[in-house]
Amino acid sequence: MKLIFWIRKIPVIGNVVWLANAYAYRGDANSTMKLAPISLWIRAFFWNVLVSFLIAGLTVYDFSLSVVQHFACDTQIASKLPDSVLTPGSTIVGVFPNLLGLGIGIYALLYALDTSVVHLMHGKLDAQRRAGTRQHGSVLMLNSDMAFPLCALLLIVSFGIVAQLLPQFVWVQFFAWVAFWYGIVLILELVILLFVLIDNSLLSKINIDNSSSEMQPEQPQE
Repeated sequence: MKLIFWIRKIPVIGNVVWLANAYAYRGDANSTMKLAPISLWIRAFFWNVLVSFLIAGLTVYDFSLSVVQHFACDTQIASKLPDSVLTPGSTIVGVFPNLLGLGIGIYALLYALDTSVVHLMHGKLDAQRRAGTRQHGSVLMLNSDMAFPLCALLLIVSFGIVAQLLPQFVWVQFFAWVAFWYGIVLILELVILLFVLIDNSLLSKINIDNSSSEMQPEQPQE
C-alpha cells in the first residue's frame, strides 16, 4: 500500500496532508496515490515559509535580536514579545475569517469557469509535458491551488485562537506571527491565481469573438 493511502486514514491530519500533497504535486493525478517528490515539497513550501519567518522576525525585531544574541553570545532569550497594540492571535482572528469566507466564495466560482479556459490550460500543460519542460501537474492544479490555501487559512485561524489562549508562551506568539504572514503569502498566491484565470478567460472570449466574426459571410457589395 502507498504511504499516502494510510496517511489519509488519519482523522483531520490525513486530509490536510492530502491537500498539501496535491498542492505540492501541482494537481497531478498521482497525488492521490503517492507522496510528491521532496523537490516539489521544497518548491511549494520552502520559500513561502522562509519569507514568513523573515517578515515575522522583522515584526518582532527585539525578540529576533535576542535569539540571535543567544546563539552568538549565549545571552538570555527575551521572555516575551515587544509590547504592541497588536497581538498575533487577535490579528489573525480579526483578519482571516473574513478573507477565508471571501476565498470560499471565490472557490465556488471555479465551477462556473468557462470550459474554453480549462481546455486552453490543459493544452498548454500537455504541450509542456511533450516538450519535456514539465514532469508533474495537471489542470487539477486549479483545484489544489485554491483548496490548500483555504485549508491552511482555516488552520491559521485555529492557531490564532490557541495563541490568544496562551499569551504567556513567547514561542507560541512568535509562531503565530509566522502563521499570520504565511497566510498573507497564501492570499497573495490566490490573488495571482485569480489574475491568471481572468486573463485567460478574457483572452479566450476575444478569440471566440474573432472566430465568430471570421465565420460570418461577407456582405455583398452594391
